[in-house]
Amino acid sequence: MPAAEAPSLAPGETLEPLTAMRRGVMEHMRRSVDTAAHVTSAIEVDMARVVALRQKLKPELAKQGVNLTYLAFIARAAVDTLAEYPWINGEIRGQSI
Repeated sequence: MPAAEAPSLAPGETLEPLTAMRRGVMEHMRRSVDTAAHVTSAIEVDMARVVALRQKLKPELAKQGVNLTYLAFIARAAVDTLAEYPWINGEIRGQSI
């Protein structure tokens, strides 16, 4: 079996052997790229009603020591959406979804 050819290096570059940990991280990252759907999506959402409701509820909840953030509204929207459309959280396993 012939030895692998050393890659050519640019001036100032050096080669270091991979440690076992770096090799493991690299393999996991490669597997992620190969198996996960890498998609970016952006949508605009009119948050006016959420802003108004948060402003109304925030003072009362603050008296109880609760800091009402937008995350609570976003999480609720995600939970409600997944309950109504569970296939959004689907994945491909072999030849099945």
